[in-house]
Amino acid sequence: MKAFIPLALLFALLVVAGCASEQTAPSPSPQVVPPSPQADRAPPSAAPPSSATPPPTATPSSSSDSAVREFTMTAKKWEFNPATIIVNAGETVRLSITSLDVAHGFSLPDFNVNSRIEPGQATVVEFVADTPGTYTFFCSVYCGSGHSSMKGTLVVQ
Repeated sequence: MKAFIPLALLFALLVVAGCASEQTAPSPSPQVVPPSPQADRAPPSAAPPSSATPPPTATPSSSSDSAVREFTMTAKKWEFNPATIIVNAGETVRLSITSLDVAHGFSLPDFNVNSRIEPGQATVVEFVADTPGTYTFFCSVYCGSGHSSMKGTLVVQ
């Protein structure tokens, strides 16, 4: 019985230390990426700047079909980056989402979208933003203590 008490205390310290290490600094305010007519006019030969890791921001990509708006997005505990996406009504939205840490989900119920995002793999989500308004998307796969705050906004103009 006497050996049990020190083991229980050691276990409690490990649990507290593990919980404390999951706390992160508050993330900066969400980045808004408005639709840009100039982004669709980029020359096809223009290459994105290279870096060791892809930037965790969504930027519209040029496409041969002007009705498709493409974005690159990242998901990580407990945020989407960018957290706000602005598109025009009637556009097809194509999101390429990559998880940087654990499995996440991307759910946008107003457009019948719900996909699982596996770590390190780009998952493409596509839908038509046919109704103007402001919509909330969120993580639909439990990813830890901050899961319920992992949300973002889609603005359809």
